[in-house]
Amino acid sequence: MTYIIPSQQDKKFTQTNRGDLSGNIFVTKNINFDQEGYLKLSHAAVTQFSEDDSADFKNADALFITDEGVWFIATELFRVAQIGVSLFTNRSADTNSPSPGVEDDGIYFNDTEVVTDGSVVKYQSSAGVWTSVSVSFTTGPKVLTVWSNANTLVTGNNNIVKFVNTSWAINATVLTLPPEFMVTSLEANGDALYIATRHEGNGKAQLFVLNSIKTTYDGAYPIGTFEIFSVKSYGSSIIAPNSVGQLPRFNGGGFDELGVLSAYINDSEWADSQSEYSRLSNRGLVVDGDVAYLSLDSSNASSRPDYDNYFPGGIHCYDPKVGIYNRATPSLTKFKQTNLIATSSVELLLHSQSSKKHNSSQQAL
Repeated sequence: MTYIIPSQQDKKFTQTNRGDLSGNIFVTKNINFDQEGYLKLSHAAVTQFSEDDSADFKNADALFITDEGVWFIATELFRVAQIGVSLFTNRSADTNSPSPGVEDDGIYFNDTEVVTDGSVVKYQSSAGVWTSVSVSFTTGPKVLTVWSNANTLVTGNNNIVKFVNTSWAINATVLTLPPEFMVTSLEANGDALYIATRHEGNGKAQLFVLNSIKTTYDGAYPIGTFEIFSVKSYGSSIIAPNSVGQLPRFNGGGFDELGVLSAYINDSEWADSQSEYSRLSNRGLVVDGDVAYLSLDSSNASSRPDYDNYFPGGIHCYDPKVGIYNRATPSLTKFKQTNLIATSSVELLLHSQSSKKHNSSQQAL
């Protein structure tokens, strides 16, 4: 039997992850489908900065972008002004600097950087100076989003959702979810605020919807598994990858499945019901147009080996024209930058090389 990839009827590549006969590709690794009708190798991943460079940089599960650059939340707060060169700076020397951890979050709101830090929110009130807003967080993940239509910063921690205005005052209105639900991610799209959760008793997580700032939610929709890892805007709605490996889109009354990871097809014990964000962090999902990127850990919750040939970890991409495929796997390849050569030294270097060639020619004669 002969198989021709892609199908000669539609000339399109598809990957459903549902079996090697249902789609024309079953598993991919480091593949790029950006140009329709073409399968290309993706650019290799490169490590630019790690705990080898700074011990405080390990376990950086959250990053956010501002007008000052890209900020990374690790054991300390780091910023890089330009991707591609080693300009990572540890902001621990700032006044009242945040000292966040892997369960903290950061975002750009009110024209400044905002980071959760222990029991408070801190914002950069001036260059190198941070001011605290006491929102009384407890243990567990702290998550943030900007509700633009309400001109409000929204915070979530355990089963509590609070609201902060542009004057950095905490709204007296507090939304309290049922105690068995922990907020894992927040996203606002238009007039709606979407609240992703984890069920603390390994029951069914729910997506809560809020249409205005108030103490009661407007809707609750079960997801079918114990955790929604993240929630991000997708068109006029949201997508919410869950702990069994599905990528559902909210349709206003329930969910439509956009695609699945092979962990879902294999019915593997992929995620850990005892650990939040066990395989995909709150900031591990990014949407660009109609394409979604998921930075995930593919290891299994059981004692199975960490690497599965049918389910590589790293960056997975959902493209509605293709499905969910692996775009880039983790790499230990280190990005290196040599010392910069001063402009005044360039002519001397060229002259030196020219002299060497001239001498070689003379010797040959």
